[in-house]
Amino acid sequence: MTAGVQRWEALTNGLPDETRVHAITVHPANPEVVFIGTTKGAFRSADRGGRWERLALPDPEADIWSITVDPTDCRTVYAGCGPVGVYRSEDDGDHWKKLPDPPILTLSRARSGPNISP
Repeated sequence: MTAGVQRWEALTNGLPDETRVHAITVHPANPEVVFIGTTKGAFRSADRGGRWERLALPDPEADIWSITVDPTDCRTVYAGCGPVGVYRSEDDGDHWKKLPDPPILTLSRARSGPNISP
């Protein structure tokens, strides 16, 4: 939104049609850089959303529900996808690796009581 103007502008240049945005993160060291997590992958803008580029995740069409920059290392970016998965980039989002899936805990009842196992 431009200062003094009472309207919103859709910043969709470079995004696929029918994309829904789940998460937005502004780079803490460079406010020109914005990351978004969408229903059609993760994207980055170097000009505050004027133009978006798809990030090269191992699964480029992953449904990204969260995206954040590590506050202690601004070159490290994390993207969380559904149903369960996390990707990490250590070079500002240029290259990504999928992290191991976290164990799913199950609750089972044994004679001695509840048992939590990975």
